[in-house]
Amino acid sequence: MCECGQEHILLELTYNQLLAQTKRGQTIKDSPREQNANKVQVREVNLIPALQERTLTAKADINSKGKTYETIVVFEGVKFFDEGGSGRQEIQTIDGSTYFIDPIRPYKANVKVRCTCLDFYFRFSVWDQRDKALTGEAPEPYHRKSDSYPPVNPDKVSGLCKHIIALVKYLRQQRITR
Repeated sequence: MCECGQEHILLELTYNQLLAQTKRGQTIKDSPREQNANKVQVREVNLIPALQERTLTAKADINSKGKTYETIVVFEGVKFFDEGGSGRQEIQTIDGSTYFIDPIRPYKANVKVRCTCLDFYFRFSVWDQRDKALTGEAPEPYHRKSDSYPPVNPDKVSGLCKHIIALVKYLRQQRITR
């Protein structure tokens, strides 16, 4: 409890928790996001370390059905090293620097995510912001314009679009995550 007399809950979510919430949300759980993530092309991945903050940001351009989306995943609690060692992974950053990290564990490391696709914006960004899992500015609140379709996220769960899932799969193939 803080000085104001209220309890404040600081939510931070791991990638695996966000993925689980994506899979369980009503109207969302039957969507084949994971399968569709295999159909997109991850291009131009840039790794941006913040040594003092112990974060690694992965920014990628991801092509899907002729459109390109900017997708970002920020991993927290990353351990950086100047030299390799047992199990450490070498990474090349956007400025050409080389670092070594212990591979990131998606079930353990808290993440912040963002994608420029409309699915992420309308379905998850507000709820990711609420749960401290959104990187960058808060989105404008979405107001439904018609009742002809069911709500896209009636359970108001945080989650991931197929582009974010594809980026993390790519990072696993590169051995940056486990």
